[in-house]
Amino acid sequence: MAKKKKSKGSGNPVLDALTEMLSVMSPEEKMQLMVDLKNIAQSGSLLDDVLEDTYTYQRPDYTKEVKPLAGYLQTLLCAALPSDVLHAYEVAHNEMVSLSHQEQEDAMFNFFMRILADGLTRSFAHEENATSLPMVAGFQLVDDFKLTGLFDIILELLKQNMDFYEFYFGTFEDTITLILAHVGVGHLDELKETIKTEGFLPEAYLIIFKAVVQMAVENPFCRLQVLVWAADVLKSCVEVTIPAMTMDRLVEALAEIKAVDLLPLVKDIYKQFNIQPVIIKGGFKEITKLLSKGTDERIVGFADFKELLNLLLEGEDCNFDVDNYWFNDDDDEEDDDGDNWFIGADDEWDADDEWDADDERDADALFYKECGYKPGKPKANPAKPKAKPARKGKRKYALILDVTLKGSPRKVYRQLVVPSDLTLNHLGEILVRAVGWEGYHLNQFIAGKTYYAEPSDDAWVVGMQEDASKCTIGSLLSRVKSKIKWEYDFGDSWVHEITLVEKQAVDDNEMVKVELLKGSGACPPEDCGGVCGYRHLLNVLKNPADEEYEEMIEWLGGGFDPKSFSLTAARNKVKGYLQN
Repeated sequence: MAKKKKSKGSGNPVLDALTEMLSVMSPEEKMQLMVDLKNIAQSGSLLDDVLEDTYTYQRPDYTKEVKPLAGYLQTLLCAALPSDVLHAYEVAHNEMVSLSHQEQEDAMFNFFMRILADGLTRSFAHEENATSLPMVAGFQLVDDFKLTGLFDIILELLKQNMDFYEFYFGTFEDTITLILAHVGVGHLDELKETIKTEGFLPEAYLIIFKAVVQMAVENPFCRLQVLVWAADVLKSCVEVTIPAMTMDRLVEALAEIKAVDLLPLVKDIYKQFNIQPVIIKGGFKEITKLLSKGTDERIVGFADFKELLNLLLEGEDCNFDVDNYWFNDDDDEEDDDGDNWFIGADDEWDADDEWDADDERDADALFYKECGYKPGKPKANPAKPKAKPARKGKRKYALILDVTLKGSPRKVYRQLVVPSDLTLNHLGEILVRAVGWEGYHLNQFIAGKTYYAEPSDDAWVVGMQEDASKCTIGSLLSRVKSKIKWEYDFGDSWVHEITLVEKQAVDDNEMVKVELLKGSGACPPEDCGGVCGYRHLLNVLKNPADEEYEEMIEWLGGGFDPKSFSLTAARNKVKGYLQN
């Protein structure tokens, strides 16, 4: 056989490498490459056309609202280098400490109004030393002093054109997402109406959506409200104000709160609008996994402004590129398995294949009636607690409690005896071990509209919960057949119903021994996606031919028996906690 003559090369290493790559490609692969290159070449102009057609907002004349800035804010606005911005921010913070809350809001309102006014005529592309860091510092001041009255002007910042967005938010999109999540508490209706209003950039709608999800990330007690809000937005806004191409990013945001409740709706939207995933690889299989198990990716990538600036300062001496700070070439994901998940309009797709229509669901777990689901009860702003901590000398009882996991496709039941003066924080730890949870998620007790949990240091959620360490189980369950709820993992939302089945008076000096009396049913696997995800998992395990079967077995680390329960092992876990 004659040897193939070796090419001498063109002298251009890039061209030579490309030529070598093409030589080993099949005709089909070459054709696909041509299509991809053509799409890349057209994407810039296509995006420009989309944005030109999308943005129709007539910005008002902000210059009429601008007043002279305080000297310390003028210095901040003019700062360029990260070190100068950090210094100006610290000076501004110290100056504002002595101001009243209203004066603080007035000062920062004027600061942002100045930015808006400049944005009407400013040519961002031709300013060599221009930086968006001063505005980021302004957002941090809003957060420092909890200036919730600035909601309207922060929303106005999101309504600006593409040049404004790319300069101020292109790099620091996380910043406005975080601040809007804080100042937007109590403004869900306004945020929904903004998304429903056409004429703003698609990026603005995405930031609003992510900000609302962030509210549930920081305050799990409002998760239900956020799910209801997101369901309405997705149902009414996709293809109207939210471009279908951003659907993947919305799903990624929802994955942070394990929004498996929304999976049927998301599935319908992908099918209805013929949306093919671009960002999420693996098709609906991966979407199901994301919403069921959550994601390690955070909506907001840094803790606060100081952390961000300190990172930037580390690179200031080596010409650190602020505008490209968030881009990381090492972030490439592994290639997907090539599955073509998408089902065309002519294919049959039964939305109920994985979700039983008769599935028992707690009313506190799903959506509004208008979304096709049972209404939930709001978790924000709970009423004052009816129960009071037990007083010294109050008669003690032995309480026998039935604990049942609500909505589970397989019964999960435990019965315990506990003293009436046991505080809720300790009872929560006992229940974790009695049911079989791993214990690395938060938990709370729900009595009526009152929520008892570990106190939060987050000033944004003060008043949302009562201290579980200051309330006893006997103060909540005083009558036989009375009930409360215990929720484990605010993402998966495992809701257990606790019923008082027997109450026995004991002497004050008599010790009531905490004990697990009986039980049945295995604890569901941790992080499997709540009741709906658990049902899906069991359905997959029933069918070895299911495409997800092997993946589920691998994730579980072997088989899983929903009927398996060891009373002895569970008792030992409870005893282990009590002994410690």
